[in-house]
Amino acid sequence: MTAGFDPGRAPARPAPTTTPIYLDRDGRTARVDVQLGSITKRMVIDTGATGLSIPAWIAERLLWRREAVEAQSAVMTLANGREELRQGVKLWSVTVGGRTLLDVYATVAPHEAEPLLGFPVLNQAGRFTIDTVAGLLIMG
Repeated sequence: MTAGFDPGRAPARPAPTTTPIYLDRDGRTARVDVQLGSITKRMVIDTGATGLSIPAWIAERLLWRREAVEAQSAVMTLANGREELRQGVKLWSVTVGGRTLLDVYATVAPHEAEPLLGFPVLNQAGRFTIDTVAGLLIMG
């Protein structure tokens, strides 16, 4: 038995963290800074996205730096209802709100596309609250 381990007790939860969110002037879009490997990018928090979507230029840099590998392509349903086959990549690490996720799948969007952070990725990072009044993403 390891010292300090009590099998009858749940593991300790990480301490709550706060990260600024950035709202557009109309208040309809929230963004948060996300660390994709060694690249920090402000990403749209997308309630309708099923995962992570990054522009091709970010994917190319991460692949070149060996911070990601090519992964299986996936058919994506876009916001306008159109389906599109997109290349996939697996990022070795993604950090949002002070929480790091490993081996995160992302689809690769066109170079000019806005990077999207879907709720399922935030859910993997743990319990979260978006406080638009305070301008904070609260993890934990």
